[in-house]
Amino acid sequence: MDVFPDTTEPVVSDWMPMSPQGLLRALGVRAGTRAVVAVDGRGANGKTSLAAALAAAHECAEVVHTDDVAWNHSILDWDGELREGVLLPFRKGRAVSYRPPGWGPHGREGAITVPATAELLLVEGVGASRKSLADWLDATIWVQPDPAVARERGIARDLELGVNGTDRDAVEAFWDHWLAEEEPFLEADAPWRRATAIVSGTATGGAGDASISASLRRR
Repeated sequence: MDVFPDTTEPVVSDWMPMSPQGLLRALGVRAGTRAVVAVDGRGANGKTSLAAALAAAHECAEVVHTDDVAWNHSILDWDGELREGVLLPFRKGRAVSYRPPGWGPHGREGAITVPATAELLLVEGVGASRKSLADWLDATIWVQPDPAVARERGIARDLELGVNGTDRDAVEAFWDHWLAEEEPFLEADAPWRRATAIVSGTATGGAGDASISASLRRR
């Protein structure tokens, strides 16, 4: 099987169209049972849109973004915070109300909240399915991008939102800094090897799309 340059990530070619509901069923998510599904992948490759689509297809789903846990704390060293602040209370059937460590010192109000009635918790972000969290996850998705498309998509998004820099040069510098941490982390962790399903980030659209291009791991 082919792999992307400079990585062990395989290039998937056997995509199949699936609805969000069909993908949830394939992941083993069933109504009336509690589950945690991680939506992982490189930056700006469609993870947020996919998580929103899956949440919309389930009556009792909530999405937690790892970027919120990591905010003004650490790009990737936040797994203990997510585990203790979000996953542990969810697994115990309790409501989640968690203020990550970077929020208070930098004046961010509110909290990450998940009601006790939630059945499906979708954890979305780079590193969401890392090895250190494997025992807390029921299924994992790796969103596979075209790396060049993902980077340009991220730069365009940040420029539109006015974040991570005031002009293109500043935003590109932010992305270079981000990738300097993201790429070696993902290569060492290799989340694509453990993924229950791989979804095409290039072919995946917004939450309203009826079809997702996926490849399921054969068990």
